[in-house]
Amino acid sequence: MEKQYTQEKNEKLNARKEDVKSMPAQKVREEKKAKVSEGLGKEISSAEIDALAGVAPKTVPGELTKEAVAEGFKGEKREEKKEEEKETKKEEKKDEKKEKGKPKIKKEKAIVNGLNLGISKKHSMAICNFIRGKNPEDMIPILERVVKLKVAIPMKGEIPHRKGKMMSGRYPVNASKVFIGLLKTLNGNCSVNGIDNPVITLAVPNDASRPFKRGGSMRFKRTNVYLEAREKVEKVKVEKGK
Repeated sequence: MEKQYTQEKNEKLNARKEDVKSMPAQKVREEKKAKVSEGLGKEISSAEIDALAGVAPKTVPGELTKEAVAEGFKGEKREEKKEEEKETKKEEKKDEKKEKGKPKIKKEKAIVNGLNLGISKKHSMAICNFIRGKNPEDMIPILERVVKLKVAIPMKGEIPHRKGKMMSGRYPVNASKVFIGLLKTLNGNCSVNGIDNPVITLAVPNDASRPFKRGGSMRFKRTNVYLEAREKVEKVKVEKGK
């Protein structure tokens, strides 16, 4: 049974080979190769015969030649260039639209509203008095030093005396951290509104709704803070005539 199966398989393969040889293109290819080999009078490789006969090298289906790979590589480069050109055109159009857009309207003031902040009203009042009339950007590093217990905030009452130009003061760490965030947002609003040299004109703390703690015997600390900055106006001294 095995011998019969192998014989049938060989017969089928031979029949397929004969069918391939009977194809016209294959016949032309073999004839050209035969002529070239007879003219040279020596055995050469199939690739050299293909080159001399001017016949395209035989390729396996699914296999890419060097020329096809090179063409594909060039096509990919062209597509990449086209995509880059499209992106540059889009960016140029966006820049043109921004330039053609409406001019920025300079506003008179910049504000920040801090609602329901978990800080003491007494500490926030002391910080508001300390930063009022000053540049918000200059106050940020000073409050950072307050957090590190290096600078005290002047406060009223029976409080120990501190170093610096003050009588009594404290180090409100939690309130200073919150005010640093408020001053940063205020500084950003000033730059957006076109205020070049801002000064804090209003700094007002108010009581907020204080929720009860667990058990209902005490309440949490809650404070609303309103900050407003305007352009600094330089006073011109007028000399009185004699």
